[in-house]
Formats: sequence, C-alpha cells, structure tokens
Amino acid sequence: MKYDVIVVGAGSAGCAMAARLSEDLERSVLLLEAGPDYPDIDTYPEDLKNGYYSELASLHDAPHNWSFVGKPTDDRPNDMYAPRGKVVGGTSAINGQVFLRGVPEDYDSWAAEGNDEWEYVKLLPFCVGWRRT
Repeated sequence: MKYDVIVVGAGSAGCAMAARLSEDLERSVLLLEAGPDYPDIDTYPEDLKNGYYSELASLHDAPHNWSFVGKPTDDRPNDMYAPRGKVVGGTSAINGQVFLRGVPEDYDSWAAEGNDEWEYVKLLPFCVGWRRT
C-alpha cells in the first residue's frame, strides 16, 4: 500500500500531526507505532488506562518503555535512566499523562531562529486548547 505521508511515532505530537494531516480527505496518512497494539480501550493495560503515573510502566523491562539510558558526562558522572514511551500516547502514556507548557522565552527564542510562527503570543491560543483536551 502507498501513503502520501508516514508519521513515525504515535506519541502526543505524532498523533496530533497525523490527525491534522488526515483532515485532508485527499491525503492518505499512515501512523506507525513500535509498541504493542491495543485495538480498543478494553485491551489497554490497567497501568496505563487511567493516566496515573505507574512505576510498572516505567520499569526498565516494561513492554511500553524504550528504557533509554543517558551516558555519564563530566558534570554528571552516573548513567541517567530516561524512560521513553513505546505505546500509542508515547511517553505521556507512561508518565501520568503530564504535559507542561514551555515558558514564553523558549518559544520566542525559537521564533528568533527564523520562523515567527513559534512566537509565544501566536501559540498561546493552541496552548489554551490543550488544557481543554
């Protein structure tokens, strides 16, 4: 099968991007996720279903976790475990579905790199919408 667009990763951003792209009915979109397939809410694991942070979901050998480890640096001498979600919803699915909006200065600094659509005041309406979902 052929697709116009392939989105790799069904985390928060990948799902949003695929949904937006698929609004054009002339465009075929494939959303790929490496994690397990749960065809409906009844088969979704209890440790992820209700959106609460779960130690089980973030364990090194959990089926929904890539189990990445950051390597030591001069200022941080130990490995750093970095749980990353491997399931629809991405890391948000294993970290209690927490999202923190960035500070205005971050967005404005990105805009200063050449795309003023990243200005905080332009993104704020979208951020307000995120709170409602």
